[in-house]
Amino acid sequence: MPDNKKGKKAFKYSGLLRSFFAWPLYIGAILIVICAVMFCINVMAATVTSIFMVIYMLACGLMYFYLRPRIMSGMVEFAANYSQVQKQLLYI
Repeated sequence: MPDNKKGKKAFKYSGLLRSFFAWPLYIGAILIVICAVMFCINVMAATVTSIFMVIYMLACGLMYFYLRPRIMSGMVEFAANYSQVQKQLLYI
């Protein structure tokens, strides 16, 4: 695996884990389409929806870039602890 900026091995996720981290981006894209349609129907309602969309996108960006490394390290720690417990149970 390639090294990241901190010199540790970079963790590349795929499959179900990748879709778990990507679903807020999909919902954000749907919200953008909804706002575009709403601007054609009612400008005032579209403005209110756009404000909530911006708040949602900021929250998703914060969680994606700030919380993702913590979640990943927690998952790796859990997997390491699970492996140790599994070894103890198998060899006792």
